[in-house]
Amino acid sequence: MFDSHRMGAYAAVGEADKAIPILEQSERDFPDDYSAPFRLARAYFELGRYEPALVEIARALERAHGPRKLRIFMLKADILEKKNDRPGARRAIGDAIAFADQLRLPPNYRKLKTKLAQRYAELG
Repeated sequence: MFDSHRMGAYAAVGEADKAIPILEQSERDFPDDYSAPFRLARAYFELGRYEPALVEIARALERAHGPRKLRIFMLKADILEKKNDRPGARRAIGDAIAFADQLRLPPNYRKLKTKLAQRYAELG
């Protein structure tokens, strides 16, 4: 329940590595939930460990449903951009937009879709 807050706090003070054991325990407790792998991907991203971050992103995408997947795609694009893979980042954003087009989005996610479209154009 508090994983996102813990992860955010650790990242804010530059200690994302301290969140990893907590997130791994959360995944053991809730093995079908997308949240732990998503947060682990964020922790690895903050630590500059991009390959493990991408592994976790893939697991999070397999488990997530609905509009929440859009934020996972965004993190995937962030990771790929840090790896200097702009085409991969653009594909991730394109996948997010294509997925969003299949959904009925609430207002806050419609704004996110607009941001995704802007980022897609910037990566072009």
